[in-house]
Amino acid sequence: MQKNQISPFKIVLFAFLIIIAQVSCIPTIRERVTNLPNFDQKPIHYGYYVGFNSYDFKFTYKDNYYTEKHPDIEVTSSTGFNVGLVGDLRINNFFNLRFEPGLFYSKRNLLYPEFAAFKKESDRKREVESTYIHLPLILKINAS
Repeated sequence: MQKNQISPFKIVLFAFLIIIAQVSCIPTIRERVTNLPNFDQKPIHYGYYVGFNSYDFKFTYKDNYYTEKHPDIEVTSSTGFNVGLVGDLRINNFFNLRFEPGLFYSKRNLLYPEFAAFKKESDRKREVESTYIHLPLILKINAS
């Protein structure tokens, strides 16, 4: 019996490693294609945005409100949404002027404390719906 006999598994493994080494040495020379090379050079860009918001109320009571043992008004806010347009005017390579008009909608519920003037439970609850129109004008500064 020969001690230096090589098993078929070792031969297949060695052949596989040689093939992998040969394939990995093949140079992949391709010309790099830049994606939309002049896209940022356009003078005007348009777009839109969509988002979520959560508004709340902050109450400022009179100084003697808590000393007279009055309870707080409870506020429960819910998630609202934002939609708007984006208009971007390229001034030069470093400055853009943006106009982003948008509509913000939110809803909050107020729960007032018990008062004698409230005859029903539904008198204590108020639903406040708010619609805001934002008209920001933004100067965008680019570093390079």
